Amino acid sequence: MKKFLLILFVMANFLSISAQEKIGEYKLSYFPKDTFDIYADVSNDGDFTYFIFGESKEPGKKVGFILEKKDINSFITELRSIEDKFEEWSNTAKTNSVTNYSKNFDTKFKKVGVFFIFGAEWHFNFTKFKPYFKVTDQGICLAVFNVDEITDYSNRFIHHNGFMIAFQNKKEIEDFINVLDPEKLLKKAAEQKADQSAKDALFK
Repeated sequence: MKKFLLILFVMANFLSISAQEKIGEYKLSYFPKDTFDIYADVSNDGDFTYFIFGESKEPGKKVGFILEKKDINSFITELRSIEDKFEEWSNTAKTNSVTNYSKNFDTKFKKVGVFFIFGAEWHFNFTKFKPYFKVTDQGICLAVFNVDEITDYSNRFIHHNGFMIAFQNKKEIEDFINVLDPEKLLKKAAEQKADQSAKDALFK
């Protein structure tokens, strides 16, 4: 834990100048006006970290979570475990005209870093996702990843109200997983590196 805290401290001072690349984005029908970015920081040895933005509970203030390379496969596995159950429960809710209901999914997500940005400063802490199935008063079925108040791990007086990611159908979950595909990320990073090397070779 201490080592991870140290890593976050270094990141907090480094991210403002880090050469992160936007690798994709995703949309959520429940938040139709917004598009959510996914960035990645890829090292020369092929290690990488995702920075995934969500729907901020404080308009205009960016917030999201962090996925490291070592955790991406287990994260995707847990997401896939939700897909079929979400579709099943959604059909049950619609068939029986259920509204105003929620129930936790049976998942085992690992603890991840969460971040929020105030101005040029990044702030961090940790969370463990406990996604749940929700049917709204209007009968809309959602798979919800909700994070409540985030307090900066090094300063309890700095905090953010959190964020939400709410999938409205199975396809949205699948599209999200596709953006996170490590093979696509590493291929893109290799192409960018090769392109940079080719350009550098012109200016000796």
